[in-house]
Formats: sequence, C-alpha cells, structure tokens
Amino acid sequence: LYDQLADPPYQTVEFQGKTYQYRTRLDPNPFEDMANNTEARRVLLEILPPNQDTPLIQELYTLEDVRNAELGFSLAYPDIVNHLPWQDRILWSISAPQGEGFTGIATLVTYHPETQNIEIIQPDPIQGQIITDLALTDTDPATLWMTTKTSGEGNPYLPGLGLVRYDPDQQTVTSHHIRNSPMVGAIPTHLWIDAEDLWVSTGNGVCQVQWQDSQNRDSWTCWRYAVLADPPAEIDLYATSGDADPATTLEPVAPLELLWKTPLFNPEAAQRRYEVYYEDGFVATVDEGKNDWSDTDWDVPPYFAPVYWPGRQWHWNGDRFQRGFDEVSLNVVGGGPIGIGTTFTYPENVPNTHAIRGDLTLLELTETQTTVRHHSGWIEEDGISPYMTILPVDPVENPEPNPLAED
Repeated sequence: LYDQLADPPYQTVEFQGKTYQYRTRLDPNPFEDMANNTEARRVLLEILPPNQDTPLIQELYTLEDVRNAELGFSLAYPDIVNHLPWQDRILWSISAPQGEGFTGIATLVTYHPETQNIEIIQPDPIQGQIITDLALTDTDPATLWMTTKTSGEGNPYLPGLGLVRYDPDQQTVTSHHIRNSPMVGAIPTHLWIDAEDLWVSTGNGVCQVQWQDSQNRDSWTCWRYAVLADPPAEIDLYATSGDADPATTLEPVAPLELLWKTPLFNPEAAQRRYEVYYEDGFVATVDEGKNDWSDTDWDVPPYFAPVYWPGRQWHWNGDRFQRGFDEVSLNVVGGGPIGIGTTFTYPENVPNTHAIRGDLTLLELTETQTTVRHHSGWIEEDGISPYMTILPVDPVENPEPNPLAED
C-alpha cells in the first residue's frame, strides 16, 4: 500500500478510440520518505496522452487553499476519482477522504485532447464534499449530476449535499438531500441517466427522478430497502437493546421489519439483538436536550438538522422523524452507532440504546431533556432468518412542517 502511495500507478481512460493515462498525487509526497515526516503542500493531476513519455502536470489546489477555505489543516490523498466523456473533452471529478484535519477540495477537471487545455472547476458550495459518481445529460447544454457525501475519523460514510446538479453554463449548484427532497436515503452512491429519467441509488434505496423538474416532489418515485423476517413463534420484545427483562411479547405475525442489529463491532458479544419496527413503541426520556446552531461559531451545512438534539441524525418526513440505513454513522472508533440514549458497557463495549433506526415521535424537547416515543423495540437474534426486499415509498398525505424548524 505504501509503495502505491509513494508512486501512484497510472489509471486509464478510453476517449475517442485512444487511451489516456492519469493519476493524482501529493507534492511533495510524504509517503516517499515517511521517516522525515514531510508535509504535502499541493495536489497534482498528471495526464499522459497516447504516444507521449512526459505527462502534463496540473496543480489542483494547495495546502494554503484548504486552510484558507477553512476545510482542514492537512492534505489527504486525493484518490476518489471518477471520469466521463463530455463532448470533445474528458471530465474528471477528484476528491479526498476527510478525517482528523486531513481533507481536500472537491475538484472538477476538463481536458481537451486537441488543444491540451486543462480547466479547473471548484464550485464553492461543493468544495467540502466528496464526489462519488457522475452523470451527464444528453442535452445541449449538458447538465452534470453528482453524488456526494462527507466523512470523518471512524465514519467513512456521512451525509453531505446529496444529489447535486451543476449547470456549467450558469455555474449554478442545486442540492437535493434528505431534508429538502423526497430522496430515499442521505448518501447517494450511483447514477444512471435514461433520457428524461435520472436513476439514483442510495444507501437506503433507489429513486427515479424526472430530472428536468427535480425540485418538484411529484417528479420523484422511490423505493426503499427493507430487511424482513418471519418470526418462528411468539417472541419477547425489549424496550432497549440491553434490557434484561422483556417489556411485552409479539405475536408471530409475519413479517417483522428488522431495522438494525447490535452490537456491530464486537464479535465476542454473547448477546445480539435486532431492532424491529413496533408501531405502539415505547416512551423514552434522555438527559440531553437541544442547542441552537446559532450558539456555534461555524457555518452549519444545510443538510444538518435545524437544531442539535439527540435525534439530529433522523430527518423529518412530514409525519415522524425517520432514519435510513445511510443516516446511521458507524462511529467505528467510538464503540459503534449512536442512537437515542446510547450508553456502552466497558470493557465489553456492548451498547445499550433505546433506538438506532426506529421512527420517532417527539413528545417534549427542552434544553436539558428529550422525550420521544420510538416506534421500535428489540428482539433476540436466535431463530431469526433475515431476508432483504425493496418496498415502494408512499408520500405522506397532508405533511406537517418540521416541529424543530425555525418560524
């Protein structure tokens, strides 16, 4: 791995019947001589046209650029790269992972083989994002669509601006994310365009979007991933993942919807449970309240919850707060995902939580306490055989405004 980082191999792209090579790298490269703790000062793109021995070298951004944009303090390795043919050019997106101060600037690059011209595009709204896929419409002018996310230490998958539309002529950016659109999922991953339809895959499902009118909620048709199981018999239901005694029992009415499994990162754990959908739910009060973002000294991204509260990783769907699979940050170095009232036992590192993905009805929220009804409970793993399916997402009739949104 370190050898590849010290001397990154070239990748190839086929364009108009010819093969072009490219790679991204840090300069100076800290992996060439790790003993001296060299700090990278800039990010470069190298393009090697066919029948040439010397690559074209283009600076994308510098360490100073990253710090001036207040994105981070050090340059991460820019290895998240996508490419597409775009008329008479090759288009690349180049991003870097984020964590512990390491980051980059999301960059679009166009290269015109005939003129050897390289153009750098870094729209301000997406500079702090990680671009994971690209799609271009077959129109004139073309519209570029991107899937985006963010990341952090121990959390390789965090929501970002979501599905992003970029109009090159107007240089405008439009974001569709979990809090301002019907997109089923917070982290889109793959795109496919079929004429007027844009297909978007997320970590929680799939959407078909009439992209010309994507800001109209009626232009979206979505399906969500679901994990189901047929209970073998009457089954004990626990109010939390760690309760010793069951709160009630569930009749063996198929199917159960399994929302989560805990613990994730402790293979030695003797007790494993599934969170399951349970409409009656349980009331939980936790000693953590709300804080207004106005009390912070940083610009809050538009895809964050309106206030900081225990359910901040849930989104309002017009009826309840919901949390898809890809809204659960893994928290790998912190013991696992955090939910409502999550605590950990040490040294076993086994979590106890009221809910990880269960729907929430907000009952009371103060600066010191939160009371919710979580429409879920927990069952033992034994005897459960999960299977996956995909279910249509029906729009909420007569949606209510988010109770946390400012007037």
